[in-house]
Amino acid sequence: MKRIAVMLLVSVLSVSLWAQKDTLNVTDKAGKKQGRWIKKHPNGKVFYEGQFKDDIPYGQFKYYYQSGELQTIVVFSDKGQTRRAKMYHKNGKLMAEGKYTGEKRDSVWRFYNDMGYYISSEPYKDGKKEGVAYTYFSDSSGVWGVAELITYKNDVKNGLWQQFYPDSSKKTSANYLNGL
Repeated sequence: MKRIAVMLLVSVLSVSLWAQKDTLNVTDKAGKKQGRWIKKHPNGKVFYEGQFKDDIPYGQFKYYYQSGELQTIVVFSDKGQTRRAKMYHKNGKLMAEGKYTGEKRDSVWRFYNDMGYYISSEPYKDGKKEGVAYTYFSDSSGVWGVAELITYKNDVKNGLWQQFYPDSSKKTSANYLNGL
């Protein structure tokens, strides 16, 4: 009899555990997002999936194109204020990677063509280009030279601008002053 009672208890517990569902898209009494969220495009495909605590995103989020391919992976930290992003072309190749502070680009961003080759870098400060941006000659063997460099100050071309030939010889050079 004791054995039957134990088996019955195990059966009930296993069925109740099996029946529990992952809770999605929950808001608390204050209306703040909590836990795992999945939002969908109007066509029913997933737009993003990630998690919130007190309406603040944390950890890894994945965003998708309407056609279903992965578009962006964002890793949130510092209570959602800092995020590292990797963006992808529809063919799955890396398109860009960099950091956001708040809602603004920050630090050096790297960009790739649809073949996945590294083609340029741009420095940002508070969402504005600040410093020297480079465009590279690159192919499947890697980066093999600077094609162009442009100096920015407060998101405006300001300073040295140069273009180069594939053999690294200088093609042209100028200096910008406040965008001119």
